[in-house]
Amino acid sequence: MATTNEILEAVRSRLEELPLSAEFWPEEEKEYYLAHPMGAALVGYAGAAYGPSRDTGVVIQRREISLPVILVFRQLNGPDGAVDMTDRVRKLLVGFRPPDCGRMRMSTERFAGQSSGLWWYELIFAVDGILVEATEFEDGPKLKQLDFESGVNP
Repeated sequence: MATTNEILEAVRSRLEELPLSAEFWPEEEKEYYLAHPMGAALVGYAGAAYGPSRDTGVVIQRREISLPVILVFRQLNGPDGAVDMTDRVRKLLVGFRPPDCGRMRMSTERFAGQSSGLWWYELIFAVDGILVEATEFEDGPKLKQLDFESGVNP
């Protein structure tokens, strides 16, 4: 089962196909500095929702993971602007399968603001994974012989 960090790294790596800086959410968003000449895609983890546990002897649950991608761009319109990049990021990530997950899908998308010449958009993706209890099984009796009876006479 992939860790959350492995899933985030896979999404960030996928975004490197575009002409932008693919980064993780900054520790302090108010202090974020856009160094790339055009823009950046900031990949984050916003949490997960869990389904009911299946009765299998260990805990197994569906995990719906919320993965926001924040776009920060110097230009709003035109080629390689924020609006163009929302389309390109959506196209690149919808259907992408991070490790041990289903295909990514869109949840929401919104204009997040403009300040100091930077345009901000938020695309929130959802992807399903599975949570499995980490458990160690006790050693039981060893299987020594296995007999098959087919019920068919040769």
